[in-house]
Amino acid sequence: MTKEKVALAPDEQPVPTKKERRLRIIKLAVSLMLPVFLETLDQTVVATAQTRIASQFNSLGEQQWIGTAYLLTATVFLPIFGSIADIFGRYWALQLATLLFIIGSAICTGAQNMIPLIIGRALSGIGAGGLTTLARIILNDSGNLKDNNTQTAILSLLYAIGYAVGPVIGGGLATANWRWCFAINLPCCVLGMLASYFFLRHHPNPAAPPPGTTAIQKLQKIDYVGAFLFVSGGVLIILGLSWGSQEEWNEPRVIAVFVVGGVLVILFYLWERFLERRVAGPHKEVAWLAEQPMIPAALFKDLDVIATSVIIFGGGMLMFGMFYFVSTYFIIVQGYSQIRAGLVLLAFTPGLGVGVMISRRVILVTKQAKYVCVVGAFLAPIGAGLTGMAMQNGNTTELYVFTAIVGLSCGLVIPSTAIQLRFTHQSDEVATVVALSMFFRTMGGTVGLAQMGAVLNAKARDSLLAAAYLGQYTAQEIGEAIAALVSQDLIQGLPEHVLNLVRSSMSNGVYWSFISLIPWVGVGALISLFMSRHLMFEEPQN
Repeated sequence: MTKEKVALAPDEQPVPTKKERRLRIIKLAVSLMLPVFLETLDQTVVATAQTRIASQFNSLGEQQWIGTAYLLTATVFLPIFGSIADIFGRYWALQLATLLFIIGSAICTGAQNMIPLIIGRALSGIGAGGLTTLARIILNDSGNLKDNNTQTAILSLLYAIGYAVGPVIGGGLATANWRWCFAINLPCCVLGMLASYFFLRHHPNPAAPPPGTTAIQKLQKIDYVGAFLFVSGGVLIILGLSWGSQEEWNEPRVIAVFVVGGVLVILFYLWERFLERRVAGPHKEVAWLAEQPMIPAALFKDLDVIATSVIIFGGGMLMFGMFYFVSTYFIIVQGYSQIRAGLVLLAFTPGLGVGVMISRRVILVTKQAKYVCVVGAFLAPIGAGLTGMAMQNGNTTELYVFTAIVGLSCGLVIPSTAIQLRFTHQSDEVATVVALSMFFRTMGGTVGLAQMGAVLNAKARDSLLAAAYLGQYTAQEIGEAIAALVSQDLIQGLPEHVLNLVRSSMSNGVYWSFISLIPWVGVGALISLFMSRHLMFEEPQN
């Protein structure tokens, strides 16, 4: 795919007035407010409550599955929703995603053990993946830099609100009854579907099939082979990451899923290249072959796509790690209540909001997103390292400040990468590149949670065994401490001197889990220097 860095031609339709553009932005904000808020709220509410939820089932050792199952399906289905949005339209794709989110939340609400809970989280993840992608696709359909920048800022601020109230709501709901963490989604989703019906039914689709295309013909456009290979390979790789974080990495089943998953991903890439070449040249129509690849292979030769994907991947690792492991630290190590632990994450929001406002203003003035993105990307490894050090030192004040720095990094990176991707690609490529970017964000979160969980468990266990080796505690006490790691309630029930040892071990584990993120976000910072500086956008016409 060749990309020309020239201004886009204006659409062959009347140029909207300032009033019409403002009305459009308001409608989009109202329509997308609930889907975006729900997705953000679900992440932060469950992140705060997952320790209590897992402890209720005596499964604290599997608590990461509550987040991993959600992120797993949200990750692998992201590109598929990009295809659905192009083929069936933004409105119907959004309604489908919301419906799946409702069903998954209902299953979680009634779950009696970890198995149905994880199944419900997986189904919710499919819907959340759609909500995540479609909100950004709809906002990025605008080719006007000023409008798009404003809409991206609004979207980011909606995230800031969700991140602000989510931990507090999550702590309160978990204290009252954790089932409300999922039940709260049900009425909100219904309201979201109604808002979409009134404001998004006639939203334009830049990549729409020709008029008169039947539903059957639209279904034939879906790349089923590519979707199967992508989903299967992605699920196996993420399962390998999750199993490896709980067991030994050289376990046969861990190695097996990595190998098979890797082969399927390679086959997916080769299949997409085959479809891309087939469409480009003379070919016969075959009913079971898609007309377009799900993800054009040529995108992976695009430096902007590569750079932003690496940055977003590392940012996803850091952001999801903050939500899940900061609250775990305060509940287990500091002995905070669910609500108080949720309040700590409020420090993330001011940083995010300030970053979004700075990003919006700088992009409008400079007409490019690279500078903002570079600054935000270099703040990420600094924030990760300082956050880990504050946890190891037990300094709560420092942790508030460093959490805000991580929020500032995210506030600078999230809007700038969105603008960079939108305005270095043509309108009919928007859904694909947006879905791809969101895939790397959630994939980063999934890998990050698995990696941080593995590091936390390994370092905490090593610290306990080291204490036994030094003869400071009896073998029975160390055995009780290791056995108690599966439940928050069991940890709190330990004798005081053993409880202090467990807290110290967990503090060391959380410190190293954040330090383990630095290489990932460091690579993202370096590659941000190679992003292009020229954007393609429509100049406002008066």
